[in-house]
Amino acid sequence: MTFEEYLKSKGLTEEQIADIVGGMKENKLYLSAEENIDERYGKLKGQHDEASGKLTAAEELIKQLQPQAKGNEELQGKIADYEQQVKDAEERAAKAERDASAKVALLANGALPEDVDYLMYRIEQGDAEVKIGEDGKLSGMDEAVKSLKTACPKNFSTGGDAGDKVEDKPLPKGDGDHKTEPQSLEDALRQAYEPNKE
Repeated sequence: MTFEEYLKSKGLTEEQIADIVGGMKENKLYLSAEENIDERYGKLKGQHDEASGKLTAAEELIKQLQPQAKGNEELQGKIADYEQQVKDAEERAAKAERDASAKVALLANGALPEDVDYLMYRIEQGDAEVKIGEDGKLSGMDEAVKSLKTACPKNFSTGGDAGDKVEDKPLPKGDGDHKTEPQSLEDALRQAYEPNKE
């Protein structure tokens, strides 16, 4: 059950529900289908910070060993390998941080929890570039979410923004002249090709 469905079951009108949901975003209150998302995100952030600290220490060790390794080809090769491992680890850590932040942002924007991995795949394949900036904040996510809500509305509990809703407009009913079914081929052709009389 989505939050909107829960509110509706409590007797609130569509207008009241839209007002509550809009007010939550303005006040930076987000819902998630996952339990303790703040605690989980905090643990992930702590693990990332710890890994970053270890990487910084490893880089310092490399800088200290480089002058001692001059002339020793084997040690130089090991240092180069270690530098590459550190670089790869930094890239994986940055990607993990970006992915965790993007998943939290998707859930906050109404993505269904079971569809988050698919939506992340779509972000990877899409035109919007989502990355962690120098300030540690996620950039490009608003454009990605807007694009995904348009392309994949069924993967969001809200089905897209209110402006994205498609209104059902039934075809107009025929005029009174053609209420009866034709009884023969001749009647059907006459009804189909006879000009409308006003």
